[in-house]
Amino acid sequence: MIGRAVEAEFGVVFHPGHVRKLLAAIGFSVQCPRRRLARADATAQARWRRRPLPPLKNPKQKSGVSSLPRRPAFSKTRPSTRPGGGSAAGRKFR
Repeated sequence: MIGRAVEAEFGVVFHPGHVRKLLAAIGFSVQCPRRRLARADATAQARWRRRPLPPLKNPKQKSGVSSLPRRPAFSKTRPSTRPGGGSAAGRKFR
């Protein structure tokens, strides 16, 4: 749209991507209007935004206890990759 106006006014054709870069270089930015319903009730929307939300609560959670599941302890022994177990089956690694 801006590129067409520049072309009509000055006779210079710019690629749409370059028009955006030129506009950004002089301080303009791409802006899109927000969608608004034609019959929306602004007071009802404002009342909805001000309405306090109930606190989130996990019924299984007791106070002071994390809701994350516990992980099993890390084992420093690795399973054997050799057939038949091999001698490194129970060896600890660093």
